[in-house]
Order: sequence, then structure tokens, then C-alpha cells
Amino acid sequence: MPWDIKRFSIFLGTIILLYGSWLAPGTREIWRALDLHVFLFLNSWISTSPFWQHFWAYANHNLNDWLFDLVMLIFFSLYVVKAPAGYRRKCTVEVIYTIVYCSLTIILINRYFFTKFLNVKRPCPTLVVEGATKLSEILTDIKIKDTSTRSFPGDHATTSLLFVLTIYLKMGARYGLYALGVTSFFILPRMIVGAHWFSDVAVGSLSIALFAVAIGHISPLKRIILRWRSHETVQRAD
Repeated sequence: MPWDIKRFSIFLGTIILLYGSWLAPGTREIWRALDLHVFLFLNSWISTSPFWQHFWAYANHNLNDWLFDLVMLIFFSLYVVKAPAGYRRKCTVEVIYTIVYCSLTIILINRYFFTKFLNVKRPCPTLVVEGATKLSEILTDIKIKDTSTRSFPGDHATTSLLFVLTIYLKMGARYGLYALGVTSFFILPRMIVGAHWFSDVAVGSLSIALFAVAIGHISPLKRIILRWRSHETVQRAD
């Protein structure tokens, strides 16, 4: 795929707009109000209903990561199967590249750049909002992550949005919407139980996903890496 400078500019422009509005004094309060209203609405689902408390507790469990991996595998398999026979090997290599690239993004940007280098500390809603429902205190027999002193950005949301944007680029808007619909289920639990604010996802995770996809899929980087790997493979075969 040639370098799409227009789309690259749109992605980077969106990042600037998101962070600009989140950091600027005039619009910062709007984000704070939105964060609070979204949390109160979502957290109210588990304030009294035992059914929803158990449902979102299990949805928040780490075992759900395996289910998300299965969802990604299904979409990536469709991407390979739907490709013309002569391009399936190339598509398989692109899938492997995408998985490795997404993993490196989480490690280098989320867990090193923001956590270690910038040392970003932001308490989650359950540590800030008085009267917030904490599932870990209600369902003590289920492992639930509903507190964090470093809620910005969200790792799960970053992975999910990276996946959605990649599917959008590879398979088109329709499959991108399908992916967004399915992966919303993996983003919501952390927000409902109060481990993340809305802006942790809408600003932090989305910006990282946009940046990573712009560099890793829209710029020439992917072409250079895959061409280098292809050339190296040919040399070894010779």
C-alpha cells in the first residue's frame, strides 16, 4: 500500500486535537465533566443489580484476554482467507507483523514511555469519586481490577483500538465497524468497574493507537521492514 499522506495527516491531526483539547485550560474542564458523567452512568449499572455485578465482574476477568485473542484470530484469519490465493502468504506475513507491532506498542509506549519515562500518575474513578461502587468489595471471590493509580492510558483499550484501526485499514469500513462493535465489550468492563476514565480511552488509548497505526501501517515503515525480511529470506534460501 503506498504512503497515504492524507490519511497520515488526518491521524496525526486527530491526535493533536485530542491532546490539545484535553490539556488546554478552556476545554480541560469539559473533559473532566464528561469523565465524571460517563463514569457515573456506567458505574450505576453495577450499583444494585446482582446480575450486572456478576456479568461485568466476569467480563473484567483476565481470562477474557484469551477471548479477545480469539476474536483477533478470527478477523485476521478472515483477512487471509478472503485474499486472492496468490496473496495469502503476503497477508499472513502482514498479520504476523501486526501482532508483533501491537505488542511492541503496548510495551514501549504504554508501559515504558508513559509509565517509566513520563511517570504519568492518574488515579482511577473508584479512588476519586465518593460513593463509587467497587465490585472488588462486593464480589470478593472474583479477581477484579477496579482500582489503579496509573489509569492513563488503558492497555486493554489501546490493544483493542489498535486492532480496530488495523482491521479498518486492511478490510475496509464495514469490517472495521464489526471489529469496533465486538471489541467494545473488551473496553467497557474496565470503565464500568471504575479502573479507567473515559478520557483514558478516548484521549490516551485512541491517540496511541492512531499514532502507532500511522507510523506502522500508513508510513513506509511496514513496507521497508517486510521488504527487508523478504530480501533476507531469499538470501538465506540461496
